[in-house]
Amino acid sequence: MYPYFLMIGLPALLGLAATRRFQAGAGLALVFVTFMLVIGLRYEIGPDWFAYAIHVQRYPTLDFAELAARGEVGWSLTVIAADALGLGMQGVVFFSGLVFCVGVFAVARSCQEPMLAIVAAVPYLSIAVAMSGLRQATAIGIIFVLVAHWYRWSIPVKIGVVLLASTFHFSALAMLLVVALDSRLTLFQRIAAGGIIAGIVGYLVAVTEVRVDRYSDKYLPGGSAADTPGALYHVLLTAVPALVYFFLRRRWIEVYGRIAVIDLFAAIGAIALIFVFFFPNATDRMTLYFSVVALIVQANLPNLWPGKPEQSAIRFGIIALNVIAMLTFLIAGNKAGSFVPYMSVFSEEAQLGISRR
Repeated sequence: MYPYFLMIGLPALLGLAATRRFQAGAGLALVFVTFMLVIGLRYEIGPDWFAYAIHVQRYPTLDFAELAARGEVGWSLTVIAADALGLGMQGVVFFSGLVFCVGVFAVARSCQEPMLAIVAAVPYLSIAVAMSGLRQATAIGIIFVLVAHWYRWSIPVKIGVVLLASTFHFSALAMLLVVALDSRLTLFQRIAAGGIIAGIVGYLVAVTEVRVDRYSDKYLPGGSAADTPGALYHVLLTAVPALVYFFLRRRWIEVYGRIAVIDLFAAIGAIALIFVFFFPNATDRMTLYFSVVALIVQANLPNLWPGKPEQSAIRFGIIALNVIAMLTFLIAGNKAGSFVPYMSVFSEEAQLGISRR
């Protein structure tokens, strides 16, 4: 488990000892390289590894019509490109890890304490998601880049970025809801925008029925993965920081001002705590896009207090809770066996082509 401790330990150490300037500059670059080495160069890590290996073997044999019918064309083209370059499975693994890390680090850099945002991203997002669900990890990375530039990009650009993310994982379309709700438009314009968004989603559903049917069979009630153990635990990692935000919202506004999109993300994260009891896996999957609020809240929380002792105590508390969350997942999680022990492309097994399973 040493690589996982490095992922959380290095940013934790820098978050406690380094200046904000170093954290947002050289420190962030150092941690980024560390994450890419661990995430992008892993070997047979994550429960979905072999399922994606089948993608790498099969997708290059399909014609464009077959790929388009499956939906998520961005992912299909990524697999085909990796095959054409002779990179295979490791190519798509590295690409997914790169896009994910770019998104997470973009959000972190926009926070008061970037290293705390990275620490908050480790226990579930950077291990369980980024090191297993390649398609959704890529979509999350794209969405996080959007969040980091939320008020600098126009509504058409936001819609375009969400649609791009949805070509890797269909569930990213949930972000269109936030785009509509946070738009600075008149009521009539919002209704019109909602109609356009509904039309876009409806069209995508109609032309990607293969993927939609698979999601329905898998995630909706009665599906094969509808009731996933750990879904409540995963949602709590977003819901708890969201509730903390609302509890301290008045102080937050005094320090940072009101940021409407954070209100939306936090509200959705808190509401997910209700839906997870009815649609566990679907809620778990959708909440991942709004988990950015957990990173933002934790990385900006210490500065809500003026005193240095209070700030230090909060930093220590945030780091300790995330270390506990990581250990809980790696030791007691139902999928822990697919993450421990960690292996990279440089391991003896990888060099000899020996499967760990």
